[in-house]
Amino acid sequence: MNFDIPIERMIWVYAALIVPVGIFYALKMPALSKDLLMAVAKMTVQLIFIAFYLVVLFDLNNLWLNLAWLVVMVLIANWTILGRTKMPKKAFFFPVLIGLLSGTALIASLFIGLLIQPEPWFDARYLIPLIGMILGNSMQGNVIVLERFYHAMEQRREEYLSYVFMGATDFEAARPFLREALSAALAPTIAMIGTTGIVFLPGMMTGQILAGADPTEAVKYQIMILIGIAIAVLISTLLSTLISLRAYQRQ
Repeated sequence: MNFDIPIERMIWVYAALIVPVGIFYALKMPALSKDLLMAVAKMTVQLIFIAFYLVVLFDLNNLWLNLAWLVVMVLIANWTILGRTKMPKKAFFFPVLIGLLSGTALIASLFIGLLIQPEPWFDARYLIPLIGMILGNSMQGNVIVLERFYHAMEQRREEYLSYVFMGATDFEAARPFLREALSAALAPTIAMIGTTGIVFLPGMMTGQILAGADPTEAVKYQIMILIGIAIAVLISTLLSTLISLRAYQRQ
């Protein structure tokens, strides 16, 4: 049975924000309170827009329209990564884009082409949400890896150069920094995978169950998503970092 939440009841969700806002003001953190309220406002506007847009997208289910929306998603994710990491956009745009596209395309091909096999293959109800989850997690992973990696390279520049002077290749010299950055980016995903089921029920699985799906089907989808996310995050962050390393060295 699908339990719909009446719009008028959603006011209680927003009313619950009184708790964190009150705590922030008590701790004299008004800036964080403002950031939270602004973030919620932006989220609400974006989700309302995307809800209406997806209804149209699902109804039309047009190949080129679906692909155009995916391009928009990838470009926004790429721009967000560059903005949050404060990397030079001109030098890092394509390295990060290649990383995002590679990881997302590989896992999306596995999901759509081999596992789910929807008819048609570009069915928006599968293509958009699945790629959105992969892309969103890859975006977060790239932000962590690029920030950690290049911060370490700046702080420990002499260590990096010492490896190069001793005959190491660029990759060999950067490998210690890359290992640390990848560990930081993948740790949350690995922890989430290890606790999913008993401690933690992910949003996708919870949503499917609340919508009336068989729990066994929801479990299969969730396993597929979590493993795919881990692989996509690793591939996209690794490629983004390695390809952008040359741009960093030319600066």
